[in-house]
Amino acid sequence: YTDIAFRLEQDLDLQEKEILIRTLPSLKALLWTETTEISAAGSAVDGSETSTQSALQRKCTAENNFSRARIQFHRAFCKFLRIIGTSAPVILTLDDFQWADEPSLDLVRDIMTDFENEAGITVIVACHNEQEVLGTTTTTSEDRRDLNRNPLALLQQVIHDLERTTGRERAYVTKIDINNLTVESTHGILCDLMSDDSDRVKELARVVHKKTLGNPLFVLQFMKRLTDVGNDSEEAAALEFHFERMRWEWNIAEIERATNVTKNVLDLMVQKLSALPD
Repeated sequence: YTDIAFRLEQDLDLQEKEILIRTLPSLKALLWTETTEISAAGSAVDGSETSTQSALQRKCTAENNFSRARIQFHRAFCKFLRIIGTSAPVILTLDDFQWADEPSLDLVRDIMTDFENEAGITVIVACHNEQEVLGTTTTTSEDRRDLNRNPLALLQQVIHDLERTTGRERAYVTKIDINNLTVESTHGILCDLMSDDSDRVKELARVVHKKTLGNPLFVLQFMKRLTDVGNDSEEAAALEFHFERMRWEWNIAEIERATNVTKNVLDLMVQKLSALPD
C-alpha cells in the first residue's frame, strides 16, 4: 500500500488527482496530500459574455465541456490503474453489469484497450444476468437488437468489439456461463457449511435445491434463513446446532412446510422483511 501510494503521489499530476477525486471522492485520502483545496470544476465565465451567448452556443459549450471532462477522466483513471498494476495485477469485479449505462461501458472499453498498459495486468470480471433483463423488458427479436430498448444489446456490442481488437489494443475476452447448481453440488456446499459429509445431508440438499432452484446465492441465504426462524419467538429454528451432539440438526418436514420456493432476490428480501416484527 505504501509503495502504491508513493507511486501515485509521484506519477499523477495535480490535474489528474483533481479529476479522480471529483469523480471518486473516496480516493482523496490516498491521492491528496497537499494543503491546497481542490479548485471548483470549470473556470468562471464573465456574466456579460454569458448573457450574449445564444442558447445553441451554450448547449454546444456544455456538450464540449462534458466530452472533454469524460476524456480527461478516462485518461486519468486508466493511468491510475496502470500505476497500481505495476505492483500487482488489478482485478475489477463489476456485478449486475447488465444494467451498465453507455458511459460506464465506454470506460470499460477504454480500460481494456489501453495500449499504454504494457507492464501491468488488468482483469475485469463483469457479472451479468441476461434473464433478469429479459424478464423485465420486451423480448422480441427486434427489441433484443435495439440498443435503446434492451440494455443487453449495448453490453453485447461492447463485448463483440473487444473480441475483435487486435495489435497493441488487443483485449482477451473469456466467457464463462454459470448455470444453477445441481443437487450434487448443493450437497457439497452443505457438507462444507456444516462440516458434515454423512448421508443424512443428502436429503437436506435435495430440499434446499428444490426451494432455491439451485441458485448459489439463494442456497446460502436460504440456509441462513432457516437458522433465523424462531429467533424472536419460542418456536424452534428449522436448522440449529446441537451442542450435546456437536452437529447440526434439522427438521425436513418443517423446512418443506414453512418455506416457499425462492425465485429471485426480490422474493428473498420480501420474505425477510415480512418476518420482521411490526
